[in-house]
Amino acid sequence: MGPCDDLPAKPELFHWGKLIRARRELVPQLCRASVNSAIKEHGVMCRLTATAFAENETSVRALRMSRDQESTLDLGLLDSGANTLFGE
Repeated sequence: MGPCDDLPAKPELFHWGKLIRARRELVPQLCRASVNSAIKEHGVMCRLTATAFAENETSVRALRMSRDQESTLDLGLLDSGANTLFGE
C-alpha cells in the first residue's frame, strides 16, 4: 500500500467528483439561507405593521363578504368613544 493507493484511478474524475459534491452541498445551503431570509423579512414586516397600528390606537380587522361572495379584508380603526368602525 503506497501513499497514492486511496486516489481514484483517473485523477481528472476526482476533480469532477469534488465539484458535484460541492454543488450538492451548496444547494441546500442556498435554500436554507433563502428561507431564513424570508422568515426574517416577514418578522420585520410584522413588527413594522404592529408598531404602525398598535402603539397609538386600537387596531381592528374586520372581514366582510362583498356582493359577489369574495372575501375582502378591511383594516379599520375602532373609535373607543363612539364605538364605530372607521377606515373602510
